[in-house]
Amino acid sequence: MKVVGVRHHSPACARLVATTLREVRPRHVLIEGPADFNERLGELYLPHRLPIAIFSYYHSETHAHASWSPFCDYSPEWVALTVGREIGAEVRFIDLPAWHPSLAEVENRYADRGRYSDHVQTLCRHFGVEGVDSLWDHLFEQPMPAQDLALRLREYFTGVRESEPPAPHDLPREDFMARHMAYAGDDSVVICGGYHAPVLERRWRDQPSDPPTYAIDSTARQGSYLVSYSFHRLDAFTGYQSGMPSPQWYQAMWEGLSPESVGWEAIRRLRRLGQPVSSADALAVATTMLGLQALRGHQAPARTDVLDALAAGLIKEALDEPLPWSVRRRLRQGTHPVLVEMVAAFSGDRTGELAPDTPRPPLLSDVQNLLVEHDLLPPRTVSLTLTSATDRIRSRVLHRLLLLDIPGYLRSQGPASAVEGELVERWKLELSRDAESALIEASAWGATLQMAACARIERALAEAEGNIETLASLLATMAFIGMETESEKVLDLIRTGVGQTQSFEALGRVLGNLLAVFRFDTLLGSAGSSALRTALTTGYERALWLLEGVGSDDQGGVVDGVVVLRDVLRHSRLDLDRTATLELMARRARSADVTPQLRGACIGFQIAMGDAVPIPMPVARDLGDFLGGLFALAREPLLEDERLLGEVDEQMHELAEESFLAILPSLRQAFSYFPPREKEAIAMTLVRRHGQDPATTRDLLRLKQAPAVLAEAMRVDAIVSDIARRYGLLDE
Repeated sequence: MKVVGVRHHSPACARLVATTLREVRPRHVLIEGPADFNERLGELYLPHRLPIAIFSYYHSETHAHASWSPFCDYSPEWVALTVGREIGAEVRFIDLPAWHPSLAEVENRYADRGRYSDHVQTLCRHFGVEGVDSLWDHLFEQPMPAQDLALRLREYFTGVRESEPPAPHDLPREDFMARHMAYAGDDSVVICGGYHAPVLERRWRDQPSDPPTYAIDSTARQGSYLVSYSFHRLDAFTGYQSGMPSPQWYQAMWEGLSPESVGWEAIRRLRRLGQPVSSADALAVATTMLGLQALRGHQAPARTDVLDALAAGLIKEALDEPLPWSVRRRLRQGTHPVLVEMVAAFSGDRTGELAPDTPRPPLLSDVQNLLVEHDLLPPRTVSLTLTSATDRIRSRVLHRLLLLDIPGYLRSQGPASAVEGELVERWKLELSRDAESALIEASAWGATLQMAACARIERALAEAEGNIETLASLLATMAFIGMETESEKVLDLIRTGVGQTQSFEALGRVLGNLLAVFRFDTLLGSAGSSALRTALTTGYERALWLLEGVGSDDQGGVVDGVVVLRDVLRHSRLDLDRTATLELMARRARSADVTPQLRGACIGFQIAMGDAVPIPMPVARDLGDFLGGLFALAREPLLEDERLLGEVDEQMHELAEESFLAILPSLRQAFSYFPPREKEAIAMTLVRRHGQDPATTRDLLRLKQAPAVLAEAMRVDAIVSDIARRYGLLDE
């Protein structure tokens, strides 16, 4: 029995596996991988283009789990599969199925282990390298005899295992793998993660030689399918926990290309994007790379030798953060664009492709048939009128795909909430190379599109745990996908939660979603039951009660909540107390303990509902916030009533210049409620009011400089004028 401990997705380990198998030529090749796939190993030998992955799923009433076992050309497990078959050995996976309870929290079977162990940190300090990736390249990815590599790996993984205790899921997996080893017998080679190797070398001898088995939960949905994968998903820089970043670099090393080739691709990539990289810059990179290689004692340039040389030769300014490859994390927003392109070049854009004869789950056929039947095959754009029964069915198909996160189906227009009164949806349907993989992964939810979408909603309902905002959002989603059967249950849960919530802002968001469903319940085929009316009425009354207690400390979505109350009163046609609502708004508008925004919103509410109320303008410092609340509720009436605009105009003219500059940001935010056409109408009214030429209207809407620049210029001008006045230099 020979155990070869490997780091997943390591070209050096893959070469060692190939060499070992061809030298030993064992009867059995045992590989860390999902044992439930053994009956279907033939699918892996189809002419795929790697990377691909085994996608496994498990769904029960209480638990849902999905995981991936990815393979690329240089994965040791893939090489064991192919070389094992080449030498005529019996090849088997020996790890527990991904849906087994022991792997319930493991998303990636081939996740890296020991990255932060004391042993690894000690080695990093000893060799003067930053992180496990640089350490690995330094110790193992350099050219060396297979025997030397095997000894180094054995010592390294023994130290990792001794310094990092096993996780709860490790021991059952190792027991299961050891039983497979005992059953196969001594004439075997085992390929497994290096963390497990020191234990498996000993443990298999104590196991019974009976065939290993595992229990199957007959009440749950579980299974595995092959999916195409991509270097982007495989790259540690995008969050995958395999531990091997820059897959394009290692692919090049596996294919025997020169280490410099990926570096030159990074330079070509930058040049294609218009980044100037001169011949002198490229020469500096090459010289630095060779110098770093010699300084670090490498026989061939390592990945960090090339990356460090590129950074040194191409980035001319100081960086605020460490180089991305010196730390283990995703690229952050604001990372230097040259670094982003370098990382992208080393990551690569390769996407796998499954062989045509690869078995697919029935969901793919169902979706394809639906797209053909309803004329929704991409690429194309689609406009759907939701008053049409045919278009409502087509809309449901697209919304179900959207719910399941299938790429290529983008809705650019449509009723996100009912207060918009939107009756038209526009969709952009695009061909996506990731769509097939996403559909295979979505098949974990069901065999048809309707079944999968409903199961996804049911899982979300189970996870909502009484959160009324989530429940209300799901209710709106159910209206779009056509899931009437669960809506009564959801409404009962919402109605209970509405009577208990203490947050006016949260309740406002819930009422907005309920109103969306209520206004479109007949149109979209949702419940339309008395429970929906009761939930809306109960929520509205609760929101009024909570609004009574909103004080000056409350910020955020208070005004949005008042907008929703206006729309419920205006659009719901429910038997609501309009008089009591307007009296509440008047009281709140007069209250001294509310924010200027809320005061403006309460006055705007009254105006929007047709009450001719005066607009008591606040002190100058509060004017911008006050107008923001006012415009949020009464934008249309203000446009129609020149008297109201006149009151705002007079207050603005009374502002001192310093006061105007102080509130300018809040004023800009307040007027952002008006789209360009309405801003032009306001400007026309003001031009006429001041006796100016109407032809100059648009001049008020176009600034030759950015507003911030003009504001700064006005501030500086005021300072200069004040100095000149003090010294008698200003002609008054």
